[in-house]
Amino acid sequence: MSNNDYDYGRSSGLYRAASKAYKLAGNLSDLGRTDVAEDVRTLAALLVTDAEEITAEIRDREAVTA
Repeated sequence: MSNNDYDYGRSSGLYRAASKAYKLAGNLSDLGRTDVAEDVRTLAALLVTDAEEITAEIRDREAVTA
């Protein structure tokens, strides 16, 4: 397994976690827990940011080796 494969897996996992966090935030909002829902949305946004950074690093490496 190459570093890129490993990093794509990490990035994918972060996107999946963010998706689940956004869904949880929606459920919390429905239950009236908007304070907690906002914190969960913030967490989800941070997960997406991390995933995007990893993906950008992979693309940079691929551009160098291409």
